[in-house]
Amino acid sequence: MALTAGMIKEAVSGALGPLSDIIDNISTTREEKDEAKIALAKAQGVLESNFHQSQTAVIVAEATGASWLQRNHRPLISVSFAFIVVWNFVLGPIGSWISGVMCAIWGGVPVLFPVLELPPGLWGTITLCIGGYMSLRTYEKNTLGQEGPKLSKRKLKKLLKDMGEDE
Repeated sequence: MALTAGMIKEAVSGALGPLSDIIDNISTTREEKDEAKIALAKAQGVLESNFHQSQTAVIVAEATGASWLQRNHRPLISVSFAFIVVWNFVLGPIGSWISGVMCAIWGGVPVLFPVLELPPGLWGTITLCIGGYMSLRTYEKNTLGQEGPKLSKRKLKKLLKDMGEDE
């Protein structure tokens, strides 16, 4: 199961939340309690920021990787999922129908094209993957123009380097 930002935030809040209660129960001045809560909130922000930076580093490493497969494994998975859907609901049934028609005309035994059995979890993943890709691609076209950005690997590395220096 992949970690999501919400799961990490819940874990950090769950770990640091009891500390906030402990701070409230400490018998010190109101100012010291407020300072401790501020320090705790800053620590939580740093933990969340580190998580987001590590996620960004993984995506950048995949996008700028040396291997063609490393850069393109996500689109290949999407294409594989699309093929499964097209086979099960378009090519397989049409092929079986054509085979039945041909056998009815010329005789013989019709060939039934196999339909792949999909576990419910895989169907959910396919729906999420294809739906997410299509909605993100639509968003990209609407915000960046019809074609979207065309960056070479060199330009992408330079852009990422510039972004890193600005932070």
